Amino acid sequence: MQNLHIQAFVEKLQAQNSALTPSRRVLLDKLAAAISGDLTKGKAIVKFICTHNSRRSQLAEFMLDVFARENGLNIIALSAGTVATAFEPRMVKAIMKQGFELMKYGHNPNPLYIHRIEMDDLYYYSKKYDDQLLDQGKSTIVTVCSEAEADCPVVPGTGTRIHIPYEDPKIHDNTDKEEEAYDNKVIEIGREMSYVIKQVSKSN
Repeated sequence: MQNLHIQAFVEKLQAQNSALTPSRRVLLDKLAAAISGDLTKGKAIVKFICTHNSRRSQLAEFMLDVFARENGLNIIALSAGTVATAFEPRMVKAIMKQGFELMKYGHNPNPLYIHRIEMDDLYYYSKKYDDQLLDQGKSTIVTVCSEAEADCPVVPGTGTRIHIPYEDPKIHDNTDKEEEAYDNKVIEIGREMSYVIKQVSKSN
C-alpha cells in the first residue's frame, strides 16, 4: 500500500514539473550531477543543512530518501542544522497528509520519527551539522536557507556544495495560511527532489 501512496504522490508532482523555472532546474541539475558522479563509486551521500533542522532540511531529507529507495538508488540522505531543535510537528503532519507514515518515538523535546519502507526503517530527528551520524564519508552539502549558507562551516568530507534556498513556512505559523503553507512546501520540495531522482535515474 505504501508504494501506491508514493506512486500517486510522484504522479501528482511530475504533473507539476512545468512549474520548475530554468534557474531552479540549473540548481537541481547540479545536485543530480553530483549524486550521479558519486554513485559511480558505489553510493552517494547528500546532507541538507538549514538553521534549525526542523522543517525544510528534514523535509528534503525525507523526500530524497523515499524517492531514492523507490528507484533502487544507493543514496544516503541526511539533514542537520547549525543548531539542533526538533522535527516540527506541523511539517510532520503535512507529510503524513500525503499518505506517508511517520511513527513518533519518545516525548522528549527532540523525538525520533521512523518511516518504514518494506523492512527498511528510516530515522528522522533534529541534529547539528557535527553530529556523529553525519560522519559517513564524502558528501554533497545542500544548504536550504540563507542563514545556513552563511553560518555553516566547511564540513569535513564535503564534496560539492550547493545552495538551493526555500522559503520557510514558519513565517505563516499561527495564521490562517499555516496549513496551506506547510502543504505547499511538501509539494514544492517533493516535486524538486522527485525531479532530481528522475535525472539521476536517467544516467544510472
